[in-house]
Amino acid sequence: MRGTVYAAKGEYDRAITDYDQAIHINPDDQYVFISRGDAYGAKGNYDLAIADYSYAIRTDPTDVYPLMQRGDAYMAKGDYSRALFDYDQVIRLRPGNGLAFFSRGVIHLAQGNRARGLADIAEAKRLDPLINEEIRAYGRRKLTP
Repeated sequence: MRGTVYAAKGEYDRAITDYDQAIHINPDDQYVFISRGDAYGAKGNYDLAIADYSYAIRTDPTDVYPLMQRGDAYMAKGDYSRALFDYDQVIRLRPGNGLAFFSRGVIHLAQGNRARGLADIAEAKRLDPLINEEIRAYGRRKLTP
């Protein structure tokens, strides 16, 4: 799909236009909604991204990718309760998802729940040793006890 190429090049407006056309042709393709949601999210249009991820989740409630992405969009907006709900759903569906534990831990820390946040981040590290790259990207000083 051409929209994916545009998105990979950072040409999000062109990608969104392409995804719009694809949705017009096949409005039941959840993956196009996910891709358009990713492009909206990359542009900081979190409400539009959330709408697209929500459609994809309704289409397949067991697909954890749009749940994680929607949680990330909610977190970016500062809507921590909805983000926590999505991350909890991911953990329920895929208990081994270290990134969901990491993201949930970040929210707990932001809300002042240090013990719970650090516990989730420790679980993320146990599940996925590569999660340390995510921690570094977030900012080590914010997560160190």
